[in-house]
Amino acid sequence: MAENAAHITSSLQAKPSIFEVIAQESLSELLYPSFKIITQFLATKNPPKYSWLNEWCEEVFLALHSIVQLHYLNTKDASFAESFYGIYRVEGNCKMSTKTRCWSLFCLVGLPYLARKTEKYVSTLQNQKLSYCHKTVLVTWKTVSLVQFLMYLTGRATAHSPLLTLVNLNLQYIPEQPQVSMTWTDCFSHPKACMRMVSNGLTQGLEVGAFFLQCLQWWHSDESSGKLASTVVPPPPPVTCAVEDSPFTLCPVCHQKCHIETALASSGYVFCFRCIREAISANQQCPVTGLPSTLDQLVRLYPSTDT
Repeated sequence: MAENAAHITSSLQAKPSIFEVIAQESLSELLYPSFKIITQFLATKNPPKYSWLNEWCEEVFLALHSIVQLHYLNTKDASFAESFYGIYRVEGNCKMSTKTRCWSLFCLVGLPYLARKTEKYVSTLQNQKLSYCHKTVLVTWKTVSLVQFLMYLTGRATAHSPLLTLVNLNLQYIPEQPQVSMTWTDCFSHPKACMRMVSNGLTQGLEVGAFFLQCLQWWHSDESSGKLASTVVPPPPPVTCAVEDSPFTLCPVCHQKCHIETALASSGYVFCFRCIREAISANQQCPVTGLPSTLDQLVRLYPSTDT
């Protein structure tokens, strides 16, 4: 009885708490927005040198993200976020196989990349049926993930994610390992020890960078909340005679009568809905003033009923 109780206690202690699981998921979802903020900052400060980052942001992040996650999967048997919170992946009761590592890398890097590309493609087409199918798939996946999460919370599942369950993976705490002191003489005399020191230094540097990413995200969200109030909107472009004589509002993008008049809250300009949606989806800024903008800032305008 005592041995069985000890085995159950050790199993429960090896299972990560719900707070650590949520924290590592939040950190993992923070990587792409933080990288995008950095690329936008570089492109704004030095457009001739870094403007290509806006066009190839997805591909550059895919390459860097793959290198980081592959390093952690090979050295820690965990993703970057999981290792940061002292968690690693176990296949049943054994370490991960090469096939499972490849599947983990695809789920950590490939699936998010495909999801972002699909969402951008669907928003560009503006097809209602395709958009409805895309939203249905997202809702279905979120529902399945929520059910799996609740099963993990109640102890009916060993993994919190359906993707981990498919390959019999679960998360456990990284066992404590004794630290071996190493001098610089040992490092240079043993090439493997030198490589191990470099690998440990890289790992610790990435984990310290996680705090920088969290601070960067907090700073960006705080700055964005007060950006509209503190930014001075540039003066409007000179009005031509054609615009003065026209009873309709002309779109600054296509220079035609606005079809489905839509205002952009960041600058106040009125556009065609399709024109401004395509412009923001492509550049994330107002096409007239250049102010940073998102699709959430579009406001539909309706004609007045006053006579």
